[in-house]
Amino acid sequence: MAGYSQSGVDTATYAMAIHPLSFLPNGMPVFDGYLPNAHSGSIAPLQSGDSVLPALESAAMTPVAVPVVDVETQTDVEGLTFDLGGGVTYQYVGGAHVRRPDSDDPADRFRLYEIAGAPHVGVDPECPSSSSFPTDAFLRAAAVRLIRWVEDDVAPPSRARIELELAGEVSTPSVDEFGNAIGGLRSTFVDLPLSTYKVHAESGGMFMLTGDEIPLAHELWCSGIRPSSPICSGSGSPWMPRSPPGTCCRSIETSFSPRRRRRPESHSAKVESPRPLEREAFLAISAGPGTRSGPRRRRSGVVRTPRSGRP
Repeated sequence: MAGYSQSGVDTATYAMAIHPLSFLPNGMPVFDGYLPNAHSGSIAPLQSGDSVLPALESAAMTPVAVPVVDVETQTDVEGLTFDLGGGVTYQYVGGAHVRRPDSDDPADRFRLYEIAGAPHVGVDPECPSSSSFPTDAFLRAAAVRLIRWVEDDVAPPSRARIELELAGEVSTPSVDEFGNAIGGLRSTFVDLPLSTYKVHAESGGMFMLTGDEIPLAHELWCSGIRPSSPICSGSGSPWMPRSPPGTCCRSIETSFSPRRRRRPESHSAKVESPRPLEREAFLAISAGPGTRSGPRRRRSGVVRTPRSGRP
C-alpha cells in the first residue's frame, strides 16, 4: 500500500492503526508492505468528533509486522507555517519533529529516507515558481527497494537524515555554501549543484509547498566541484563519466537529461552517455550492501498479498 501527501497520511494511518487488526482468512496480512510518501509524520485522526475538517496528528511510525519504507521530501522534513488570510494561520508540522531510527527487527522493519533538495510539489501551473528536482524518480526507486524487501527479504541500506540548524515542529535545515541542504538522501543535484533548490516557494499560501530553483552562476558552479571529488580525480563514479583533472567545468555537466534541468545559459557543456533519472535515484538508495534477514522467497515481483499455501 502506498500513497503521496494526503494519501501518504492515509497509508501511514492504516499501517499503524488498521494493519494489526486486518487479516485474510488464511491469517496473512492484507498488505505485504507500506510506502507512505511525503506525509510529514502526519496521521489522520480515527475519531473526528464534530469537526468537518479535523486537524491531522503527528506521530512517529510505530512498529508494523511488514516492511515499511517512509520517504519524505525536504519540504515535509522541515514543515512550514503560512497565513491563510483573515487572521488564520496554518502550521504544517515537519517530519523531523517525529523522526525515528531505522530498524531490522523482524517485528519492526523500517527505513526512513529524507530527500535533500526535493520539494513537496515540483511544478504547479498556477504558481510562478517551479523546481526540476526529480522527486518522482526517487519515489519509484524506493518502491523497487520495498518490493525487494518484501519479495526477497533484502533490506535497503540506511541513509543519513537531513541536518538541522533549528529543530522543532517547523525546522530549518543546515545548508552548504550553495544554499542546498546538508545530509539526507544525496544525489548529484545537491552534490554537484547547478542550482540552489528551495523547497518552499515565496508565493505564499499553499504555493509554499511548491519548490523553486535558482540557477547558480557558472563560476560558482565550477567552484562547487571539490578537488576531492572522484570526478575531478579522474576515478569516475557510478553515474558520471570520467574526466581528467582540471577539466571538470568544461567536460562534466550531470547525469540528468537536459530537458529536466535548468542551468545557466553560460554553461554549454554537453552530456556524455547520460543515465536515466531512475538509475541515479536507485544508486542513491542502493549504494551499499543491503542486508538479508531470512531465506529468499520467490514471489511475483509486486507488493501484494500472498496466496494461501505459498511459502
